[in-house]
Amino acid sequence: MRGSLQRSDVAVAGGGFIGLASALRLQQAGAEVVVIDPEIAEDAASFGNAGQIAAEIVEPLACWRTVRNAPSHLWSVGGPLAFHPPSARDWLAWSLRFLHACTGARPTAGRIALGALQAMALPAWRRLAADIGAPELLTACDQYVIGRKSTPPAVELPQGVTQHMLDPDQTSRLAALIRTDGAVGYAVSGVARLNCPAAALARLAEALQAAGGKRMRDRVASIEPRAGAARLVLASGRTLDADRVLVAAGARSAHLLRPLGAIVPLIAERGYHLHYTDHGWPRDAPTVVLEDEGALVTVFDSGLRTTGFTELARPGAAPDPAKWRRLEQIIARRAVPVRGSPRRWCGERPTLPDFLPAIGILRDSRRVLYAFGHQHLGVTLAPATAELMADLVSARPHPVLTALDLERFAHSRAAPS
Repeated sequence: MRGSLQRSDVAVAGGGFIGLASALRLQQAGAEVVVIDPEIAEDAASFGNAGQIAAEIVEPLACWRTVRNAPSHLWSVGGPLAFHPPSARDWLAWSLRFLHACTGARPTAGRIALGALQAMALPAWRRLAADIGAPELLTACDQYVIGRKSTPPAVELPQGVTQHMLDPDQTSRLAALIRTDGAVGYAVSGVARLNCPAAALARLAEALQAAGGKRMRDRVASIEPRAGAARLVLASGRTLDADRVLVAAGARSAHLLRPLGAIVPLIAERGYHLHYTDHGWPRDAPTVVLEDEGALVTVFDSGLRTTGFTELARPGAAPDPAKWRRLEQIIARRAVPVRGSPRRWCGERPTLPDFLPAIGILRDSRRVLYAFGHQHLGVTLAPATAELMADLVSARPHPVLTALDLERFAHSRAAPS
């Protein structure tokens, strides 16, 4: 199909949690918004995530402690960190920038920026759920983190979030869920999880349409800034002009922004999951993080999900079946109460070298905004990102956006994107 479509105030490229939440807040702020995205694919990070509102993660992984621990976390020695061999060129260049992000004052600046975002995370989720009349999307729950040396990190947590070593009752409850082999652990309280990520996405889409926003089943192929507008060329061959375009396309964001001169050192940090519809895990059980294995077990309305691994790869690379096999081994070794065959998933977390998201306005194309690169925290930070984006479009930028501007990579001495 060819032709031009009706102009919008804001066109959003991407219909995951970041794109939909941002589109809703922009529509509520008075803009005419259209979200352009194919039907949410089952390999999308918004579909296959662990559903945790992980407000306790306030320290980016770009620090020397991560570098020191990397050898013991490698896939080859039973850890969760893997490098996709055919993607070596991609992750080598990205790794150089990662090492650069670990130097000087950058880790401290990263902690400050991520801490500011995480302070907004749970309040923003509660506001969003209340505004769309769906408080049932969230369930308050604890997380139990266990491992050979698992102790609460010494970090400043958002208000209402606490961490403490497991007490005897919690230890007994954990032992009734899985085989612990005497591992120590700690509890994270004051956090939450989605009851079903797919249902939450659908509810956001309904709320957007109820507010007057539109959705278009297509894919943005390229963006062409023009005088007075941004032109989007769609995969169908059609074009759409908008006053502004928001790029929230996850791992595909680099493909859209690089032709506009942006430096976007994005990697597809892949995760895997097994989803069991038949299981014996209590509905009110805490989420369990198996720190040594790099895996997590959580329960949704739709079943029990085990997620795990950090695999650096280029976008679109084929999944590695060995990752699913190891998840199955973890499930068996820990005696997780599941039955039948699971659904397998592999998806791409869009990750930047400093493990901070990119949220802002493209310096050389002021009609182009962006919000992507949230790595493991896309679900956690989606409503907060949406509020930041609405304020930015309304010319009320939050101070934290200075640390999240893509220009931070233009001054890096590391390898190019």
